[in-house]
Amino acid sequence: MYVSGRMPKGEYAYHKLTLEEAKNLVSRGNFVSAVRDNTTASVLSYLLEVTIPVNKEPVIDSKEEGLIFVPHGQVRGVKVSDIDFHFNLVFPLR
Repeated sequence: MYVSGRMPKGEYAYHKLTLEEAKNLVSRGNFVSAVRDNTTASVLSYLLEVTIPVNKEPVIDSKEEGLIFVPHGQVRGVKVSDIDFHFNLVFPLR
């Protein structure tokens, strides 16, 4: 599983997750960060209570499920407590 701040290319089904469900997924430690931005990595680390490192290498495998952070507006320059967001768990269709 990968964690990202962007939807991958391709065809996917998805399921919205609560913050607690997302925390439970990453607490197992079996994920790869696909987060390319320092701000997004910091916000995700804070929200998920686990270190989400910046990783600028392409790691998204279109055959894997992924946890996608979906902010509803600007993240940069905004207090984390003021960010409106949800998470999607995406599943490849092919």
